[in-house]
Amino acid sequence: MPGVPDLTATLNRLPGPFDLVHGINVALEWPLLAAWRYARQHRLPFVATPFVHVGEQSRQDVLINYVMPHQLEALRDADAMIVQTDVERRALAALGVAEDRLHRLGMGVNLADLQGGDAQRFRSRYGLTDPIVTFLGVVTRDKGSFDLVRALEQLWAQGIRAQLVIGGQPVDEFNRFFKQLPAETQQRIVQLGVVAGQDKQDLLAATDVLALPSRIDSFGIVYLEAWAYRKPVIGGRAGGVPDVIDDNLDGLLVDFGDVRQLAQAIQHLLSNQTQAAEMGRHGRAKVERLYTWDRIYGLLTAIYHDLVKRRMP
Repeated sequence: MPGVPDLTATLNRLPGPFDLVHGINVALEWPLLAAWRYARQHRLPFVATPFVHVGEQSRQDVLINYVMPHQLEALRDADAMIVQTDVERRALAALGVAEDRLHRLGMGVNLADLQGGDAQRFRSRYGLTDPIVTFLGVVTRDKGSFDLVRALEQLWAQGIRAQLVIGGQPVDEFNRFFKQLPAETQQRIVQLGVVAGQDKQDLLAATDVLALPSRIDSFGIVYLEAWAYRKPVIGGRAGGVPDVIDDNLDGLLVDFGDVRQLAQAIQHLLSNQTQAAEMGRHGRAKVERLYTWDRIYGLLTAIYHDLVKRRMP
């Protein structure tokens, strides 16, 4: 495969010795495949974190990009596979990955880094007084950004007060979409571009509802970030998200592309502040229990130690 041998040669120049090799993100292919080849050449355990995007249950157009034959060859041969959700686990098992090699860990956050945001500072900076619906992620159609704009347009037409704030790098298709929107719609949308550090903390503190109604997330770490600030979330009923968000407990799930359903979910959370706050509290408790990097690190190193121990004479 073009490119893979050269990258493998680069790995062979590393000083070593190593106990195992871990390849990440099968969509990028070359790094993970080169890592697999290096591991097999040097008879080392190979661990893979593929981040397989399953997509919508009734469609295969997303999944097919992650399970091509040459990708599956490496994944099926991995000594251990780190998956984010049971949705991803079931998909890989159905494709021939040994179930006893699949380990669900999920993603994590450092809660110490997600505190101290100043909601009023954010609102004052942008002159915002209405409830804030936040989108965080790469701004594409598949992430649900188009649907979110259309959903807010429905709510604005009903006289419901809300402000849409979009944080993330917009792609060309969204820029074209935005330019075609009516001026009154554009004026209700704040585009921040890539947001990080204190600015992101302030945004999360000011957020009333985080909405990422995506169909291409294997997990969705942004939900954890919102929950760290005790905010309710809305996600798409696609990919691994239904295994991350407990519908009606710490957030709401909507069908990807169903703008009316998305609008109703946003309206429900804005209109029921007590329930929204309770969802945020449940989300925070879930993060503390399952999704801190300290916990994930402990689980991962246990897998590493087991593989290395089994390899030793």
